[in-house]
Amino acid sequence: MPSRTSATWILPWWSLLLWRRARAQLRFLVHQGAADHWLAGPAISASGHVVVGYADRSDAYAAAVAKLRDGEYLAVFPEAGVSRSFTVRECRTGAVRMAAEAGVPVIPVSIWGAHRVLTRGHGFSLRRSWRAPIRVHVAGSMVFPADVDVEAATEALRGTLQSGIDRCIGDFPLRPEHGAWWMPARLGGGAPTEAERQLLDAADAAAGRRRAPRQK
Repeated sequence: MPSRTSATWILPWWSLLLWRRARAQLRFLVHQGAADHWLAGPAISASGHVVVGYADRSDAYAAAVAKLRDGEYLAVFPEAGVSRSFTVRECRTGAVRMAAEAGVPVIPVSIWGAHRVLTRGHGFSLRRSWRAPIRVHVAGSMVFPADVDVEAATEALRGTLQSGIDRCIGDFPLRPEHGAWWMPARLGGGAPTEAERQLLDAADAAAGRRRAPRQK
């Protein structure tokens, strides 16, 4: 259950790690846009990933639950995008709902440092990527009953992911200068504050670039 506060290009390495340790393949929830790509599409189809449609997502949800019940590993990005503030933003409830329905645990994974190499709003930098340090924190598994309060459980998952990010930052080998763009504002960094991030996310939702957050 990775946090997408960090750039997601690192996730294929998790697939290799899981295969090396458990001889199991990690599946991903992949957007239809990627599946339609002339080059990536055939590989996505052959690898058995779950494709999330442009509008109707019910088939993807059912397919994901079926894979989980069959004992497969599924990587889900509960933030549904990259957080501009580099803190874990509001998460969607799908991860908790799928885990509860399938009767499987959620394993929260927090990644810090990959965003320095490539992330939203900041182009690729060969200088930054050279031997770029990356920290990963894997928290204890979270098990949810079938009748779980999905809103409360999702907020707990968000807190666990953020705690992992905080621990990664705590032992990160690079000491950022004040105002560094890749650090959260609350730690003296130049990233947008949480309030600014929420306004930017709302503008994205209004423009159709991101689905609006769930209303409680």
